Amino acid sequence: GLALDMVDGSIHFEGDDDGAYRRLRFARASTSLDLSNALFQGKRLQHHSMGELMGPEIRERFPDAAIATEFHRRLALPTGALALGLLAVPLGIRPSRGGRSAGAIVAAAIMGLYWCVFTAGQTISESGWLPAWLGLWLPNAIVLVLALYLTRRTMRGEV
Repeated sequence: GLALDMVDGSIHFEGDDDGAYRRLRFARASTSLDLSNALFQGKRLQHHSMGELMGPEIRERFPDAAIATEFHRRLALPTGALALGLLAVPLGIRPSRGGRSAGAIVAAAIMGLYWCVFTAGQTISESGWLPAWLGLWLPNAIVLVLALYLTRRTMRGEV
């Protein structure tokens, strides 16, 4: 802990409602502060390396569903960026009646929907309702299927 020793000081108190004022004088005062919770708090699961996630000390401190969710989140999220990039190709080359702003709105809507489904999958996986691989990889699978479908339609000229 941290110990504070104070010499020849005062503490000033001001009343909230009645405007009263008090002053407490002291020749010597000592107090100790326990900072162990603030300074030595255990690392959160997100702060551990991939190697640490597989270690036995993590398995003792965190539930299996949370560990699996964190593991799959670290793999699925960057893969989702690639899947969204693949989806952007057919959306970008398709002629749109609404112009470029319509394409940007569609892209923003798809990204927002992806993020909502991904976050919901993460929450459901952490609670143990769904396996982590399903909850976190399902949004990527949906985006990838949509990208393949739109790419096929674009290649055939069905715009």
